[in-house]
Amino acid sequence: MDEWLRNFDTQQREDNAVIRQFRLAKLTPDEVFLLIGKLTMLRVAHDSGVPELRTMANTYPLNQTQISEVALTLLKDHVKDNREISVWDFYNAANRLYKPGETDVPAIINQNMAMVEFLVGYFDERGRHLSPSPPCS
Repeated sequence: MDEWLRNFDTQQREDNAVIRQFRLAKLTPDEVFLLIGKLTMLRVAHDSGVPELRTMANTYPLNQTQISEVALTLLKDHVKDNREISVWDFYNAANRLYKPGETDVPAIINQNMAMVEFLVGYFDERGRHLSPSPPCS
């Protein structure tokens, strides 16, 4: 906690930079579909009884019901109207679900952090860096 408080200004600047980049980065419809698929695969791997697969994701960003909700939100709000989707739009479609009653309270922060890491990691893998530093592990 002491270290977090000492580094608060730096952390806040980095977080604000990521938010700005999330707002500017646009997703193609194919990228949206790929991200939904990757989220599903992470959840399936994590929930499997296979130890080698479980290690793919310590915490998955969304459960299956939430993945379906995000997909529906993005389809209704963006895809059907052929509007651009930013990474920020994708993140916020998930973030709306990180509330008591929608998500188990102990999982809210972990799932939110996992979503940010998932999105940053996706773009870092493709050379479209959305973070001032590599994602946390």
